[in-house]
Amino acid sequence: MTTEQGFNNHDHGALATTDIPFYSRYAKPLTEIEQKVLFIAKELIRKHYVLDLKDLYSHSVRLLKDLKPFSIQQAIDGLCRKKILFGGGTLTRDKVLANETRRAIFETICRLPGIHFSGIKRIVGKDSRTTILHLRVLERFEMIRVAHFGNSTAYYDFFLSKEYDLFYYVLHKDKVREIYAAILSQPGISMGALATRFQESIPPPTLYRKVKALLEYNLLSGTFNAGQLVAISIPPNLLPIISAMGPMQ
Repeated sequence: MTTEQGFNNHDHGALATTDIPFYSRYAKPLTEIEQKVLFIAKELIRKHYVLDLKDLYSHSVRLLKDLKPFSIQQAIDGLCRKKILFGGGTLTRDKVLANETRRAIFETICRLPGIHFSGIKRIVGKDSRTTILHLRVLERFEMIRVAHFGNSTAYYDFFLSKEYDLFYYVLHKDKVREIYAAILSQPGISMGALATRFQESIPPPTLYRKVKALLEYNLLSGTFNAGQLVAISIPPNLLPIISAMGPMQ
């Protein structure tokens, strides 16, 4: 099973966007005034493409004569604070996923938390510049977030708990999923037995290095005897996540 298929069923905080309507998860409550101002903002974007907040204020004051200018300014500030709209923007929050490519990128990140930029680009089939532009929009509207691990950047659904960011990230590393699958099928497996399983696909030094790193990150548990690693298992807190993902291979 591919990495993409293996993550399809996970539900540990990520969003299956094909099953959950966009606004049921990403909508933010708006006051009555904010709703009125947002309607005016959409009209201005439709007419002028780019939103000028000063223009939005003046139009709102002129059209919403029953409201105090101070209340209108508060509504504009609230919409910006809630990431519903931006000065100089061409979109409002509810239109972010109307773009097919942007939605594909968003759904890929939700389905494959911890994915790298190269993985996103490969799956959606777009060039680097296009992918970067869409990622910036999604990040600006707080629909995705990024985490940095050394020189690497990983992408996540904005609402996914950060607690397991590192675990999701390392699962995208070469052969890591296969290592977890082997340990899952034989909890307490010895390092020697693990090396035998992978003798044709992972050189022993590489396997030892990967297992050592996972142990140091507390993403694997080890039992030692006289300083020697004699048994490897998966930490209990990771088992529900792995179970939700479906088969690891």
